[in-house]
Amino acid sequence: MPSERARQCFADIIAAIDLIFEWIEQAGGTDEAILRDPLMRSANERQMLVISEAAIRIEKLDPAVAPGLAPEIDWPGIRGIGNFIRHKYDDIDRGQSGSD
Repeated sequence: MPSERARQCFADIIAAIDLIFEWIEQAGGTDEAILRDPLMRSANERQMLVISEAAIRIEKLDPAVAPGLAPEIDWPGIRGIGNFIRHKYDDIDRGQSGSD
């Protein structure tokens, strides 16, 4: 059974995912609109960082809990996306036509 801290991290992941889906719906149901809007893009990237950090914390608390509860999820990829956003932000496709 996950610890209370791990449960809170899972709750943080779910809350961040819910926000992302809500914003996509508000933007017309496509992620392209979010990618073109700097404010929405930044907000979504922030939620991705929350998801990544929560996954890192879960791993530190108990490396077996996340894969045990959701084995179909790429947990190493989720933990790594935070570093990608922080360090490779300029390589992320912004969904814009033409040059940046």
